Amino acid sequence: MWVQAHNPLEAFEEAKPIIAALKDKGVSTIGAAGYCWGAKVVAELAKAHEIQAAVMLHPSFVTVDDIKEVKCPIAILGAEIDKTSPPELVKQFEQVLSSNSSQHHVHVDPGWHAAVGNDDDYPKFGKSMAATGSLRFGPVDDGKLRLDIFELAGEMTNIPC
Repeated sequence: MWVQAHNPLEAFEEAKPIIAALKDKGVSTIGAAGYCWGAKVVAELAKAHEIQAAVMLHPSFVTVDDIKEVKCPIAILGAEIDKTSPPELVKQFEQVLSSNSSQHHVHVDPGWHAAVGNDDDYPKFGKSMAATGSLRFGPVDDGKLRLDIFELAGEMTNIPC
């Protein structure tokens, strides 16, 4: 099975030299986004203070204890129908982030974001992913990094990093 052969902690270690190389080139603020398994890698990077902004979508393998150690601005996007990261868990993440005053945006979409089972599921999957909106890391006028989260309803959340 793919997950058993790919340890997110190993990926975390493999990402560190890449981040170091970016810093050597003068990049001072780094953000990372991870979907499913990749969300755990992002959690580890955030816990180790390797990144200054984090985004997790369908955050499988991420625990409440992981979130307790995240101190950088973070966006967590979950889905209503998700067995591996159910809305109840995502809401626990939000409670932890609110209690430690971390800058955060947590959203649970109706529908689902997980892997597609068959061809009939693709239209539902696409619609659900489109409902998430889009994410953008980008510099603002003062040169600092900002995470913009555009939701389908036209609302935008800005998280300065």
